[in-house]
Amino acid sequence: MMSFAQCEVYYFDCDTQSFEYLNVPPQTAYLVCGCYNSFAFDCPNVVLELGSPCEPPLPTMTPTPTPTPTPTSTPLCLPKAWLISVCTTSCSGGICQCVSSSSLVVYTTCSVTNITLEGTLLYTNSGLTTPFVGFFSRNGSIWYSSAGVTEECVIGGPC
Repeated sequence: MMSFAQCEVYYFDCDTQSFEYLNVPPQTAYLVCGCYNSFAFDCPNVVLELGSPCEPPLPTMTPTPTPTPTPTSTPLCLPKAWLISVCTTSCSGGICQCVSSSSLVVYTTCSVTNITLEGTLLYTNSGLTTPFVGFFSRNGSIWYSSAGVTEECVIGGPC
């Protein structure tokens, strides 16, 4: 009966890119990735089976992500709604007054803070496409709107 001693094997490991040492016990199989022609051993009990030559792995490049601009959120500017008292007549008997008033919601752009500022455009729809044309009362005055708001008269004062 023949007894084999352990065998020392040296090779260049293609995965770790380093020289390795392997102490192979008798009747043991190992699977390693060693570069072709890098194995060194002097043992009668070691059989080297070659597959494809092992190439050192190519360096992998981690792609640097291309920065994408962060979209700047534009604040949503929704039309503003205003409740006004519509006047059918603004001057009755030479006195400024709102006759036959009814309530109506009108709309302006989001930037308007006061609908009685001269030139403010008023609309009858939230799409801001149909202009409001007529008289309305607000804050003690009668206003007229067509191509922009203008003050007509102070309620109770002369027309």
